[in-house]
Amino acid sequence: MTSDSSSVTDSSTIAIYVIYGVLILLFLFISVIFSASETAFTSLTSFKWNGYIKEHNIQKKLRTKIINKLIKNFTLTLSTILICNNVANIIISTLSTLLFNQIISSQAVGSSIAVFVTTFITLFFGEIAPKSIAKFRPIKTVLLFSFVMIFFYYLVYPITYLISKIFKKYSKTQTSEKEVAFFIDEAKNEGVLENDEALLVKNAINFDETLIEQVYTKWNEVVYAHEHSSIGLIKKRFLTDNVSRMPIINDENKTIGVLHLKDYLSIVENKDEDNWTEYLSEPIYVLTDYKLDKVLYLMKRERVQIAIVVNNFNEYESIGIITMEDLLEQLVGQIYDEQDEVGQVQEINAYTWMVDSSINAQHFLHKYINKNINVKKNIKLLDYINNNTQHNARYEDGIYHDDFMTVKYLEYDEETKVKLVEIIKNEIQATEIGTNY
Repeated sequence: MTSDSSSVTDSSTIAIYVIYGVLILLFLFISVIFSASETAFTSLTSFKWNGYIKEHNIQKKLRTKIINKLIKNFTLTLSTILICNNVANIIISTLSTLLFNQIISSQAVGSSIAVFVTTFITLFFGEIAPKSIAKFRPIKTVLLFSFVMIFFYYLVYPITYLISKIFKKYSKTQTSEKEVAFFIDEAKNEGVLENDEALLVKNAINFDETLIEQVYTKWNEVVYAHEHSSIGLIKKRFLTDNVSRMPIINDENKTIGVLHLKDYLSIVENKDEDNWTEYLSEPIYVLTDYKLDKVLYLMKRERVQIAIVVNNFNEYESIGIITMEDLLEQLVGQIYDEQDEVGQVQEINAYTWMVDSSINAQHFLHKYINKNINVKKNIKLLDYINNNTQHNARYEDGIYHDDFMTVKYLEYDEETKVKLVEIIKNEIQATEIGTNY
């Protein structure tokens, strides 16, 4: 009788152990799901997800609609993950303690072992492993666990909804332009964006913060004419200065109109030189404290390529001009056409130049790269580069690098010496000396 009773007790004990073990594995699997989902939803950008569903044409799939809902209500989704994952871990810890207390007679020892084992299992199998996998496969992870996620989403919805209402005023986050710039740098470093693409995006971000006074052409550099000027003088200025539009001023230095080259040709064609002022286009005026996005809007609305910069709208005295090309250059860098005079240094963007290799090295390096570069006074840029390399500057020798810049060799003269180089300021150097990049 005693033997039968002992056998039944042993069977019951084993059954309890099995139940505890199965429940621990079940909740560990639930923890795996939520840990992986947390990393997957955090890593998954809307750009990647939208691109994936369009590529695989799964816009109308139920799974896609579920994931869209979870992404749209990310705050509630994240709250669901955190609540359920913590509950699962607590249950795992509790069941492990009960299991080891059943196995080991000493509760102190059993509890200690339970803490050690539970910590290792939940940390490695419930956190590190699933999150590491999900980070590299976020789309596959959300697709795999979408139905489980939506089930628990609605299961704890009353709790997460209440939490979201309580903390609603703290849940609105604003992404600063500095953060966006950081994301752009990260994308460039990862090879998603090229240098020029990254610079273009950064310039676009800064575009609406840049004032006219920082970029407009001063009046003493503007090609203009007086309303009493002869048509011969106007012809001479069109031909000499290679402009397509010319501001016309009156005796008060107010711009009364803009003469287009095509209208000048019409004047000559119609032999209407005595009435040439009637061909002027109405000018638009802007103030120096206008931001570039406002100027762009005005120029697009009025369909003009040039705006007159004034100090105030009372006197309208012209102090300069700004053109559509000036605005475009704020985005893409300096633009040269076939009529422009290009000197020894041709700016491509804020950190790249095309440079005549015969330029004085100290002048160029101190002005454009870094004032602290140690370089002799009377030495050419090409000689400076050659002195800092083991071989003479040749295309076959590769590209020159140092702590400050990267040099690419572009053109050679008849003696196969480098004539033209492209110089790119290193990113860290650009940051140190306060450039836009």
